[in-house]
Amino acid sequence: MRKSRLFVILALCSGALWAEPDITGSTDLSLALSSLPEAQLALTQSFVFPVLQGDHFLFSGNNLTSSFTFNVSPLSMNAGAEAVLTPIALAQIKAGAQGGSGWNIPGLGNGLAINKRGTDSAGSFNDRTGSPFEGLVWKVYGGGVLQFDLAAVLPGDWNHLLFQVYQEVNYRANTAAAANELWEYEADGGLLRNGLNYYASYVIGYQLPVSRFLNLVGFMGEMELKLRDDLDAPGDSGYDKPDWKLSALYNTGITEKFGITFILQLRTVPHYTDDTGKRYYLDRKLDGETPVLFKFYRAAAILSWKLR
Repeated sequence: MRKSRLFVILALCSGALWAEPDITGSTDLSLALSSLPEAQLALTQSFVFPVLQGDHFLFSGNNLTSSFTFNVSPLSMNAGAEAVLTPIALAQIKAGAQGGSGWNIPGLGNGLAINKRGTDSAGSFNDRTGSPFEGLVWKVYGGGVLQFDLAAVLPGDWNHLLFQVYQEVNYRANTAAAANELWEYEADGGLLRNGLNYYASYVIGYQLPVSRFLNLVGFMGEMELKLRDDLDAPGDSGYDKPDWKLSALYNTGITEKFGITFILQLRTVPHYTDDTGKRYYLDRKLDGETPVLFKFYRAAAILSWKLR
């Protein structure tokens, strides 16, 4: 399973973005499952260092959090590190790096493959090739968070209306891919390419005080845009269009250390003309009247345990 920011949602639902930091750090285990044939098991070790703290409520929780994550799926394994500075209660600054590799399983998906243009008598097609651990997929990123809890200005158990905006620029690359080659990672569709990308997410949620079994509901919108514009492809292939995902989420805490986040997702899907829809991705042409469709993507559940 691609991370797909589900663990960002998990952090939101666990209260990590608004709660006071645990200065002793924490060890967390999570298992993500979905209606697609995918799964991911992740182990995260975090350390929290109080910095720049003051008496005012805007500065009392200031800290620097460093986290180290290892995750494995049926098609890949990855490791990453991230640092998050909270200089004020309303904002965070993030920077991190991650790397991993994958393998292909017939009938399940491509963990790591190069997507080249194949041709035959019927025209072009997507020709995916790859060997286990053939390349290293790595990413470095930096971004900023603005967040707000209405209860901070209107105290009350029923006033926890939560907002978050995250903006990120990242560079992602596959060491086995040439500069202009498309590639696939973790069965994501085969449209990745070495280069810069822009990612943004927007979250609104409501934290309920009554029951642990219904402690947060919310909605999340995510957008990812490839920033390279020098690809030799038809102008209407859809490669340079933003990808959107819309998620509805619900979080429940079974115990103090175990919780589940349920997620329903829609996503944008390019709508190609009938005569080009099965061609190599960059040879396809978007339908002029309806170039993009919103379709059901997946239902997912993230089970999380706080080990320490």
